[in-house]
Amino acid sequence: DSFEDGTFPSSPWSTGGDGVWTSTTDKAFNGSASIVSPNLEGKVNAVSNATLALCDDFPGGILRFEVIGSVRPPRDVFV
Repeated sequence: DSFEDGTFPSSPWSTGGDGVWTSTTDKAFNGSASIVSPNLEGKVNAVSNATLALCDDFPGGILRFEVIGSVRPPRDVFV
């Protein structure tokens, strides 16, 4: 799956928590598009996630991704 069509989230991706994830052409790993988390600066105990759900009949393959984390310990947690 890629984010090249500019639509996010779309199946098999989903998002949840605080804020809205969006697609962007900034800092793409492969191709010209990537996703960016919402700006949670100043929010206390905020949680935001992007989830890739694979079906039981998924034939397998290679998943490659790059994370550019902006965390400030001890308050931020990157999982």
